[in-house]
Order: sequence, then structure tokens, then C-alpha cells
Amino acid sequence: MSNYKKLMTDQQLKEKVLDIATNFKTCYLYGGTGQLVTNAIIDQKAKQLPTWYTTARIATLKKLVGKGYYGFDCVNLIKAILWGWEDGEMGKYASNTVPDTNANGFINLCEDISTDMSNIKPMELIWFSGHVGLYLGNGKCIECAPSLNKVAITNMSYQRKWSKHGKLPWITYTEEKKRQLKLTSPYMRGDDVKELQALIDVTTDGVYGPATDKKVQEILGLLGR
Repeated sequence: MSNYKKLMTDQQLKEKVLDIATNFKTCYLYGGTGQLVTNAIIDQKAKQLPTWYTTARIATLKKLVGKGYYGFDCVNLIKAILWGWEDGEMGKYASNTVPDTNANGFINLCEDISTDMSNIKPMELIWFSGHVGLYLGNGKCIECAPSLNKVAITNMSYQRKWSKHGKLPWITYTEEKKRQLKLTSPYMRGDDVKELQALIDVTTDGVYGPATDKKVQEILGLLGR
């Protein structure tokens, strides 16, 4: 078993990343984990990563100072959310069992990694060398790239290079979990009942009472069982 902590569901991750993309002014800041863009932050990152921070890029970023922009790069967008970024406030660096690693390292932390790009599930990490994003579904993804200069929703065809995908170990992928639970058993373990309750938002009555049973039957109908 991994030592990674489950932090949120796929739906919660989707809500958080879409909130950043649609409700915040963002820009591409190499090494940025959601900091408000200031002269001090730009100077700090330029000192850390001098090869990328050319004079032209520094000048472009400094035009955003004082205008309420938050800076991310591709992998740090995802790490920032998992570290607790919320409403412009930073979370704790390298917390919640989420290490600080680059895009190529991050894909290797995923589960069920595949090169078959036809079977991606929503909120899986998508990758090509040096870059990551999150799959939204219906051929759309969300990413932060220099060419976009913001956190943006794009077509999968925009980059044309995605070559791997995998499940983030800190995320509970709810649709799969519903299928894995033995929903038909009247002798469900207490842990299964609690997990089911969290997934379908129903108050259980006992180990497996009528309220839970009714909701289970609804789910079984939706799943075609």
C-alpha cells in the first residue's frame, strides 16, 4: 500500500481547478505555486531559475504586478491545490503526502499509468515530457503552459503530444469506487458503509438499513446491475 493520503474526490478536484481557471486572473510563472505576482516573487523565481527567466520574460511578468494575477506553472497548479491553495491563499509546501517534484516525476507517482490515450478518465493526469495537465472529459483538458500564459481549458489536440495518463494517488475516483463496492451485499462491513455514505451522501441507518438499501438500489439501476 502507498503512504499517500486521499485528499479529495475527482469531482472536488475538478471544481477547484475550474474555479482557478474561471474566477482568478492567472499567468504562467515558472516555479510558481499560486503566489500573487509581485516584483519580489518575480525576482525570487528569476534568481532560482535564471535560464528560463530572460529579460523579456521578466519585463512581461512585471507588467502584471499590482493587477491581482496569481502565478502557476503546469505541475505546480496541481500541487498547489493538493497542498491546500484556496481563494488565493497558499497551502503548506510539500504537505498532505504530496512531494515537490517536476512534471516528469509527477507522472511516475501516478497509478494505472497508460500510453493508451483512448481510455482516459476525467481528472487523470495527462503527460508528455516536461509538461502535465488534467483531463476534463469530452476531449478537453486544463493546463498552464507558457504558450497560454494562464490556467486554461484547451482541447486535447492543442498540444498534440500527450502520451501518457494516470490516476493521482491522492484522489478518490468516485465512479470506479462505486463499482468496486459490494453494493448488493446485506452484510457490508462498516468501512464499506462509511465509504458508500461519503460517495452518495446518504445517512445510513445501522450497518445496512433501509435508507442505505434504497439508495444502493438506485445506484445499481444507474450502473445497469
